[in-house]
Amino acid sequence: MILMAGHEAQKMFRPSSIRSYHRRSDFQTIADLMLRVAPTHEVQAVYSKLLRIRTRNLLKGNWHCVHAVAQALMERRKMKGAEVICAIRQGMDDAHFAVLSKEANRKHG
Repeated sequence: MILMAGHEAQKMFRPSSIRSYHRRSDFQTIADLMLRVAPTHEVQAVYSKLLRIRTRNLLKGNWHCVHAVAQALMERRKMKGAEVICAIRQGMDDAHFAVLSKEANRKHG
């Protein structure tokens, strides 16, 4: 799923920005791993589809964190693990605040 996440996130955010060379290395690694875990091409295709769906769902459910990390990367270009964790926490805080704001508006609006 980790190898699929970058491509799937890019498809969700801006599909027109995708270039085949962006994913070549990840897709080759995925294909190599599939050969080890799935006995036939048919099983590999089904398993790959399942992983793509699970990856998309994980991204959708945590989009606020994905967006926060992407924004931080645009500003800094490189990040260390602690900086990524900080960005994820910021994304979680922003999402929590948005939910609270929506609830408050609904109650008072």
